[in-house]
Amino acid sequence: METRCGGGLRTSKCKKMLEYLAVIVSVVLVSFITLVTSSVSVHAMPGSPVPSGTTVTADRTASGSSPSYAIDGNTSTSWNSGDYKGTLTLMFPSPQYLSGIWLCVTATPATYEDYTIYGYVDGTWQQLTYVSQFIEKSPLRTTFSITFAPSFYEGIRIAVNGKSSWVAICEVSLIYQSSYFPPDDLTAQATSPTSVDLTWSVNESVAGYILYRNDVEIARLGNVTSYTDSTVAPGMTYTYQVSAYDASGQESEKSAPVTVTTPPATPTGLTGQASDKVVSLIWQGPGNPQFIVERSTDGINFAQVAEVTQASYTETAPLWGTTYYYRVAQKGQDGAVSAFSDPVQVTTDPVPVPTELVASLEGNNVKLTWQAVQGVEGYVIEKSTDNETWQILANVTTTSYTDQATAPNTRYFYRVRSDGGNSQFSEPSNTVEITVNISEMPTPGAGTMARDVLEYGSAVVVSTGGLLALGLALKGSGWLMAVIRMFLR
Repeated sequence: METRCGGGLRTSKCKKMLEYLAVIVSVVLVSFITLVTSSVSVHAMPGSPVPSGTTVTADRTASGSSPSYAIDGNTSTSWNSGDYKGTLTLMFPSPQYLSGIWLCVTATPATYEDYTIYGYVDGTWQQLTYVSQFIEKSPLRTTFSITFAPSFYEGIRIAVNGKSSWVAICEVSLIYQSSYFPPDDLTAQATSPTSVDLTWSVNESVAGYILYRNDVEIARLGNVTSYTDSTVAPGMTYTYQVSAYDASGQESEKSAPVTVTTPPATPTGLTGQASDKVVSLIWQGPGNPQFIVERSTDGINFAQVAEVTQASYTETAPLWGTTYYYRVAQKGQDGAVSAFSDPVQVTTDPVPVPTELVASLEGNNVKLTWQAVQGVEGYVIEKSTDNETWQILANVTTTSYTDQATAPNTRYFYRVRSDGGNSQFSEPSNTVEITVNISEMPTPGAGTMARDVLEYGSAVVVSTGGLLALGLALKGSGWLMAVIRMFLR
């Protein structure tokens, strides 16, 4: 008898066939799910794993999830923010020379998500790039890379906007710039005013290193870990970088810069000279052209008088005829100051003496003239009648003077001193002698003299003027003129 399945007819044999079919479908379905799950869990991430010691944190995390799932090397686990937005932050144990990252992510439902990447450099988070990426629906994983400018980064931050899906990052890996990236531990130390020692860690995979100072190549080296730069100058600030190159000569990016300032050096060869009251100093001081100048009157107690930007200095000293001591030190670009040089002794000239003093008569006045003297404030004119006892006649700023306080038939002596300021005066100039003679006195008119005789009679002869008038009026009488001359002596 024939057994049929369908049409509402069910036999025991038909039931067994259906049971077998259900088992087969179940086995196939379980195998498919296992295959999918297995393929996800063993997914090989591109890039390099994060370095040991990396810490990972998140601004929010779903219950049962952990930020550490994003760097555990297993793409079957994931950090889930439990929200449509989330931020994952990785901080490295040392700066990493990166040019990008790889991400393995999932979403429910499938959607476009926005990713903003930040890099931590010198204590500041800097936005590196932004991308929008389509993400497959879970349980499928989407793996993609995000690149940015190569540099040393102390940390990476991933800010995600999942839009219609919760944020879920299965794994993060790093993209290094190259296998011959530069050292991340370059150090520079100034060991003298003309020497800087540089050190870094070795990388066996590179052929050698190129050193840069202030962006200029200074040395191409083999695979060594140190170098001494002996071409630096005192008191100068320098910035160093190092790059690596491979056997083909291909060069990596430069390392993070390091800066060092060499100590300043004591100036040498200090000399000085004085002209009048002006002191001029010169010295040698290679390197930073910044110097401190100090002055002393005893060679012990010094005070700063100037800070200059060349290896020379000129000043007008406070006093004439005084000995001064000068010393100089170099100042570095970082403000450090060297030891001072040995002092140099300089003596200013005494106050210069006026020359070529000349006296001449203008009527009963004496006019004085002399040559000008540079660097003085004025002149002091002195007068004497015996060339021994002197009195100050006048203080002037010109090179001439007229003395109107004179008496007839009197001999005068004159001399001039320079006024150097600060109560400093020169030695006296040459002395000039001049006599105001009677013949050089003004002669009264004949009418005036005659009128004096007629009007005043004998009273005229009592005075000197009367005698002179009478003598001149009666100049025909020789004996009378003789008497008058005797009287005037």
